[in-house]
Amino acid sequence: MFNLDECLARTYQGITPTHQEILALASLAKMMLSALPNVVNVPAPATIVGDMHGQFHDLIEIFKISGFPPYTNYVFLGDFVDRGYYSTETLCLALLLFIKHPRRVTLLRGNHETRQVTQVYGFYDEILRKYGSAAPWAALVEVFDQIPIACVLNNKIFCIHAGLSPHFETVSDLSILNRKEEIPPSGALSDAVWSDPISGFGFQPSMRGCGCGFGEDVTRKFLKDNGMSLVARGHQMAMDGYAWSHGKQLITIFGAPNYCYRSGNQGAVMIVLEGGDYELVQYSENRERVETAREVVEYFL
Repeated sequence: MFNLDECLARTYQGITPTHQEILALASLAKMMLSALPNVVNVPAPATIVGDMHGQFHDLIEIFKISGFPPYTNYVFLGDFVDRGYYSTETLCLALLLFIKHPRRVTLLRGNHETRQVTQVYGFYDEILRKYGSAAPWAALVEVFDQIPIACVLNNKIFCIHAGLSPHFETVSDLSILNRKEEIPPSGALSDAVWSDPISGFGFQPSMRGCGCGFGEDVTRKFLKDNGMSLVARGHQMAMDGYAWSHGKQLITIFGAPNYCYRSGNQGAVMIVLEGGDYELVQYSENRERVETAREVVEYFL
């Protein structure tokens, strides 16, 4: 029988869950996530965490800095997996914490929470290496389809993995999408996990091949139309761990310091206080990780 508390305690220590534990926690997470709306409302205080990309020890560092759940509320902006050496442990810890504390831990979907991307950028291969079977991967990618797209924090901060889209102008537009599928190559769901802010105006094609670029005017209109003051997103590495755009109407938050173990960047989290004030906290790479011989795929998605 699956023991949630025992599995969580071992995963906190960096011990990889067993094959059977993966199947059990994936089944639980899938059921619980599927009951959530596309856009979750989250009260402050809460800490916003950007892309972790399998850097498990840095996730533990975040908890040491900002507090462990359930004593601190968390919003994760997606991209739990790929590139780092510990995607399995990182994703499983996030899912276990959500299962244990569903009112304290909010998970959002990133562009790496898909079947196609994980087969290229490391997670699929990591699962094969650790389990000798693709079955745990197959169970976990089923969970990806259930993860919400966005959240509204403290009624004022719109949290999403990547950005805005010509296919949704309001939170209500996002709320009626069918999110429970593989991310399509275009449309609102694709833009939510692939788009980037640009220095120009309006919407422009993205060099990524998916999503779009969106200008300051787009951000301003979206915030005004939805009665909010800030877009908080991940999706792009920031050397300081965070980067402001669009006249401080948008912030990029990146959780993985020394991204891919070679980028030299800081990580950062955004701590949103109950009254709406915030604090940006930077941190460096946690050196406790054990090196492996696996190569990191070159192209940054």
